[in-house]
Amino acid sequence: MALTKSNNLTKNYVLVLVTLGLLALGNYYLLESVVASQASGAAEINIAGRQRMLSQRITLLSNQIQNLTDKQHIQIVSKKLADAIDLMRQSHLALVDGNKELGLSPASTDELKAMYFGPKSFVDTQVQAFLGYAEEYMNEHGTLGITVGDWHQFGNSETESLLHDLDAVVGQYQKESDAKVARLRNYQIVALAATLIFPCLSG
Repeated sequence: MALTKSNNLTKNYVLVLVTLGLLALGNYYLLESVVASQASGAAEINIAGRQRMLSQRITLLSNQIQNLTDKQHIQIVSKKLADAIDLMRQSHLALVDGNKELGLSPASTDELKAMYFGPKSFVDTQVQAFLGYAEEYMNEHGTLGITVGDWHQFGNSETESLLHDLDAVVGQYQKESDAKVARLRNYQIVALAATLIFPCLSG
């Protein structure tokens, strides 16, 4: 009889240890998930914000070119403009199509899909049009040194609309990142509470 009780006690003790081990492992996994989620969220927010910054830089450089007369200065500004256009295109593609090297997944939520491809914004179309016009402008007014024409042919209202929508994209990435981290933290709190309470209940 005593031997049976001893065996049962041993089994219960092992069960408690195994359960505590699993809970501890779950806590560790959730902690790693929180850190990874914060890192991926920060990367997405930074790249989305970079698009907005680059669109302003492209506008500024394009306006500079048309006021330059020195060929050397025109070439320098043209190089800066070409680099900004290329970086903005890369940043945009990384968010739309994903980028394994950066650890980014393609825009997958309904909200982001609507912003990029939906009827309300068409951010993808706006960015492509903006970059296409910037490249055309650079080729005509920068490389060839032609100073006639005006960058504002693209339209101040179109540029303002693009900046507004890029702001909205940055805000959406921030919102989704915060929500994901908060959800993981809630799971972590529950798992931690279970880890602390379980030994008392099993006593």
